[in-house]
Amino acid sequence: MEREQITKERHDQIAKGEAPPRTLDELASLSHAELLKLYARATVPSDMRALDGELRGRMLAVRGTELGPFHQLFAALGAWQHFPWEGKNLKATSATEGTGINRVKIPGMDREELFHFKTLFDPSALDGKPCVFIDYDIEGNPAYIRPLRDEVRQVSPGLFFGPVLIRHRKEMTQLLWFAIQVPGKQERPSA
Repeated sequence: MEREQITKERHDQIAKGEAPPRTLDELASLSHAELLKLYARATVPSDMRALDGELRGRMLAVRGTELGPFHQLFAALGAWQHFPWEGKNLKATSATEGTGINRVKIPGMDREELFHFKTLFDPSALDGKPCVFIDYDIEGNPAYIRPLRDEVRQVSPGLFFGPVLIRHRKEMTQLLWFAIQVPGKQERPSA
C-alpha cells in the first residue's frame, strides 16, 4: 500500500487540533509530543462494538525519537507492507467489554494470530482519562507479553490510536504509539 503524502498545512491543522486525522498516514506524520496532545483531546466510544472487526494496524512513533532521522526510520518501518504486525481482531462481548487477538505475519510463515487480549473501559495510565484498555495479562500469553498495556481513544470515525506501555514493578513506561482502523472507515482526503 502506497503511503499518503501529508502536506505541511494538513499536518499543522491536525497538530493544532483544527482538524481531526482521518488516516493512519496522517497519524504517522505526527511527532511523539503531537501524538500526546492529540491523545489528550481524543474520545472514547460509548460502546465497545465501535471497535468490532479485523482492524488494520500501524506503528506510529517510538517514544524519544521525535521528528529526527530515527522517527522517519520508524515511520517508514511501520508503513512497510511487510511489517510483521498487521493489526488486531476485536469482538465486543458486551457494550463495555470485548476480546481480541493480534494478527502477525512472520516472514516465511503464514499469518499467525498471537497474543490474546481482553478490552474494557479504564482510566488511562498516561493521563487518568477514560480509554479502551487492551489487557494482555491473561492466561495463555507468554510472560514477556503480559506486562504490556495498550490503550486507544478515537480521533475520527473508526480511527483509534494510543500508547503501548510496559509495566515494571508498579511503574508504567511508554514504549511507542500505534493506531488501528476499522475497515471501510478510512476517509480519503478531498482533492
